[in-house]
Amino acid sequence: MAHIALIITGLTGRLHSSFKLATKLQSEGHSIIYLCPQNVREKVVKHGFDYVQLSPINFGYKHSTLKNIQSSSWVKRFVYHYKNYFNHYEIGKKVLGLEVYKAELKKVKPDHFIIDVELHDLIFAASALNIPVTLFTAWFSNNMGLGLKLPPLRTNIIPGNGIKGSSLGILASWLFIKFKVQARILVNKLTFKDYRRKVLRKFAKENNFPTNTLIESNLPYLFCYTNLPILSFTLSEMDFPHKPAKNHIYVGPMIYEKRDFNFDVKSIHLIDEIINEKQMTNKKLIYFSVGSILVPDIDFVKKIIKSIEEEKNWLLIVSLGGKLPIDTFKPQTNCFFIPWVPQLKVLEHTDCAIVHGGINTISECLHYAVPMLAYSANVAEGNGNAARIHYHKLGIMGDKINDSSKEIREHINKILNDKTYKNNLNTLNSIYRKYEEKTLSEHLNTKC
Repeated sequence: MAHIALIITGLTGRLHSSFKLATKLQSEGHSIIYLCPQNVREKVVKHGFDYVQLSPINFGYKHSTLKNIQSSSWVKRFVYHYKNYFNHYEIGKKVLGLEVYKAELKKVKPDHFIIDVELHDLIFAASALNIPVTLFTAWFSNNMGLGLKLPPLRTNIIPGNGIKGSSLGILASWLFIKFKVQARILVNKLTFKDYRRKVLRKFAKENNFPTNTLIESNLPYLFCYTNLPILSFTLSEMDFPHKPAKNHIYVGPMIYEKRDFNFDVKSIHLIDEIINEKQMTNKKLIYFSVGSILVPDIDFVKKIIKSIEEEKNWLLIVSLGGKLPIDTFKPQTNCFFIPWVPQLKVLEHTDCAIVHGGINTISECLHYAVPMLAYSANVAEGNGNAARIHYHKLGIMGDKINDSSKEIREHINKILNDKTYKNNLNTLNSIYRKYEEKTLSEHLNTKC
């Protein structure tokens, strides 16, 4: 069987998903070695996998010369650009360490690379070694495709819903997204800031990567790939109906249950008490995570808290994600603020989850068939995920800006009392369990 080099970003959600991916591949007879530009050695080795540390990715061009030039006036950038017109690639390649990556990857001697779709530097470096490459993503398809049935993932457009959901409306949304991407590229060129994308594209071409298969993107990665197989940790049944791209392969959510729950004893004890109260009194448990990446919207959190204060048969757990101190909000009898929450443990007992639209939490809700009230954070894939929840009646897509506490309470009430949402989640959960029984090895030889 194959010796697989699994290259990850190091982000916590992706790391957990990768453990499930790696475990499945191991069970199919493959050997796995992890590589990462962030230092996650301790976390990976703890789970029994081999690990190689890669050089960090230089997203911001921290090379002193380029950093000083890009922060200078337009005139200075113009002079620098003119003097170094033919040297940008060599400078940029050195700054990004692209040749270094080729050397580091070659030492591992894998039979196959599986790489996070956002790691362009490493994708091009791996492809240059003439070793098979498969990509993976946690997201749904974001391909314009045929038939104009799939809106951009950045939008909350629902196919068939109003003018925006018509074929013409979907086309207009795609054209607008593509215009924004090209406009940003043009602005970068005019201001001599577009070094990273240019350097990566030229590096790909230099190493015989077919650059005509690259689509410039901003979600949030620089390129989309049409020539490499992409394993999507989502369900086709949860996507909008459409004809998927040949290289987009749905393999289902990768939920790794054997996580380390290194949480303080006080928090775990409180969660156990809340779960016990729910089971003894038949109260409904609502779960809401403030999030651990974005800056919390305190006003919105207060609206959530207010929406449940009069509901004596509801219990609300608020995960503060390490972003806010507990005393930020006034205590109340049916609302519990916890700095860090073992999310899988809580979701197993949750009746309704209030989510920001992040795919990792949505996948975990699917794992336990938890209906969702989605308030997108309006970044990356959040809007598109919320729209899919609404379309498949797995929950409700709310309006974060305009919904009042009363309307939030009404949404939660509907989700708790309308069995449609729970039944749909149970059906989808059964489909997801069948995905888990499928092998992944067959996709490693996919031709695009």
